Amino acid sequence: MQSLMSVLIVVAWITVGVMILGVAAAIVFYIYVMVKIANDDDDFKRRNKNAGKKCDRCQKFHDLYTEALEPLKNYSEPRRVNGVMLVEFDTNGEYQFCAALELCRDCLMSFEQWRQEPISTTPTEVEA
Repeated sequence: MQSLMSVLIVVAWITVGVMILGVAAAIVFYIYVMVKIANDDDDFKRRNKNAGKKCDRCQKFHDLYTEALEPLKNYSEPRRVNGVMLVEFDTNGEYQFCAALELCRDCLMSFEQWRQEPISTTPTEVEA
């Protein structure tokens, strides 16, 4: 009877060992797959870095453009601009990044036109 108990204990330990090895193998496989996906994604981005972009405002596809536009307001030289970054300012004047928007030429020029319009100093009444 004692030898049977000894055999059962050995079998139990072997079973636990196999389960631990199985879990370890599953973890290693998971890490391998995640690294492979990340590398494939980087390769995809590298291969397609010049592919078309989608405007975050009008949803039209456009080619990436990086040539300098006309001098923007408050800048003395042409700037290469192809998007807008939204930030949140706090009371100390510090800011946190919120979102980056890629814009097509038309939407960027519309944004620039809006940005350069004079601000009306006449208060407007809100209609009830």
